[in-house]
Amino acid sequence: MRKILITSCHGGILTAVSEDGRIAELWAESAGGEFRVGDIRLGRVRNVAENLQAAFVELTPEQTAFLRLDRILPLNTDGERRVHAGDSVLVQVEKEPLKTKGPSVSAQLSLAGERTVLMYPGSGISFSRKIADEAWKEGIRARLEDPAPCGVIVRTEAEGAEPEEIARELEGHRHQLGRLLEIYRMRPVHSLLCAGKAVWETVCERWLTDPETEKLVTDRPEVPERLEETGAPGRDKAQLYTDEALPMTALYRLETAVSDALARRVWLRSGGYLVIDPTEALTVIDVNSGKNEHGRSKPAAARKLNEEAAREIAAQLRLRNMCGMILVDFIDADAESRADLLRQMRRLLKADPVYAEAVDITPLGLMEITRRRVRRPFAEQWRALEDRIVP
Repeated sequence: MRKILITSCHGGILTAVSEDGRIAELWAESAGGEFRVGDIRLGRVRNVAENLQAAFVELTPEQTAFLRLDRILPLNTDGERRVHAGDSVLVQVEKEPLKTKGPSVSAQLSLAGERTVLMYPGSGISFSRKIADEAWKEGIRARLEDPAPCGVIVRTEAEGAEPEEIARELEGHRHQLGRLLEIYRMRPVHSLLCAGKAVWETVCERWLTDPETEKLVTDRPEVPERLEETGAPGRDKAQLYTDEALPMTALYRLETAVSDALARRVWLRSGGYLVIDPTEALTVIDVNSGKNEHGRSKPAAARKLNEEAAREIAAQLRLRNMCGMILVDFIDADAESRADLLRQMRRLLKADPVYAEAVDITPLGLMEITRRRVRRPFAEQWRALEDRIVP
């Protein structure tokens, strides 16, 4: 069974997802003041880099974001699909700041709800690839009006819903978009026009309605209040924790979970261990035999250790929210064992809520994995939270 845990920590909010007694996901965020994915802001072009086909946009006087030129909207430039230094642009944060890089933004606005996403500009109606009911999809297409100049994505959570419910949600999106396009020209540069959702809200949207989710426990009163205010499905699973004598971080051993998620070394039950080294360009994971003395001398033992390591690596990718390129150096194995290991990793990664793929094994024996970037890695989130603490 699954539990969602949301608690105060280091002056911010720590969100954890526990599955069968083990912490599977960790997310850290400040209680406010950071750039969030989904923020819609009115920025100013600082400069245009033609060689990069990009513009650098001031979101605030201190923070600059990267905007690809092919993502510029006509509404930003009086009908021309070009921008110049000093122009005002309406943008939405796509990626949070990462290490030395600022946030990435898009000039295509996206308004997401429980069942649908409205994109401006865009075209047509598309469906999540996980929705297989073709008859239901045709019924939805027939009920919804042509969304032009917008595009619509019907999310997995919408499957089986009545067309009227979906149409009602889309109407709310259109009203919000119309209001944004109405007011942005009257707002000063650097204005935040629409705040993105907090991480804990996104986690609740993903897991709260899942039948495997038993409950949500939180010591922050605004969480159940917000869920009730928005009419979030599954809100009846929320429980407010009020025992001041035993903090949630101690009850659910969250401090230990955080420490483990930040550790460079991860021990395996067999006595082997992983060494995880994030770099600027990629993450490197080394599998070591450690206390497993026969790990390198016996093929059967090496095979068993690699299989155990593959399971733990899949869990660590999700726990630490590792993204981008990941290279794994497993214990030396023959060609057949490597092929089996690649197939096993591909099966394991299918269970990851974030798209991840084991691409191949290089001639040098390194497994190549890629994982979609969804927010920054947990270590970066935690460091940003600690940096906000005033001594």
